[in-house]
Amino acid sequence: MPREDGRVRLGAIADLHYAKFPETGMREMLTQAARECDVLLLCGDLTDHGLPEEAQGLAREIHSAVGVPVVGVLGNHDFESGKPEEVKAVLQESGVRILDGDACEVEGVGFAGIKGFCGGFGNVLSDPGGGHHQGLRARGGERGAEAGGGAGPAARAAADRGAALLAHPGDCRGGAAGDLSVPRLEPP
Repeated sequence: MPREDGRVRLGAIADLHYAKFPETGMREMLTQAARECDVLLLCGDLTDHGLPEEAQGLAREIHSAVGVPVVGVLGNHDFESGKPEEVKAVLQESGVRILDGDACEVEGVGFAGIKGFCGGFGNVLSDPGGGHHQGLRARGGERGAEAGGGAGPAARAAADRGAALLAHPGDCRGGAAGDLSVPRLEPP
């Protein structure tokens, strides 16, 4: 619910990496974040290996701990098992709005979202070799190119209402148009 002054406080969390056997403290972190905001944004890498079971556990934690609207995007780890649609479905069934090149409005603020992926965004692509993302690198260029322009129409639609763009930074080295890992509100 927006504050009396009409402002909507946004909270953003990225890289939860919720695992089958999660670390302690997840519920407390989500509870604290939800207390501080009117809308909670989940900015990718919500699961550790992209397993539907991980998404189910995270959905339970969100349902127990968060009493504000939740909007999110998937990150590269959410694709790791090849089941991103199942991960997305589990989270959406629990009330989390997952964006992927589309937009929504919550508390009068428009949100556009695109998944982040290894390979970076636009012209800022990470080194295609090595690292723990090596198995995903073959698709990294495709996802990076998609992310570079994928939210354009959705972002324009959301901007009509005052907008926030959600994206997972996905191995952006040196930043693209500033540091994508820093959530920010931009005027339309």
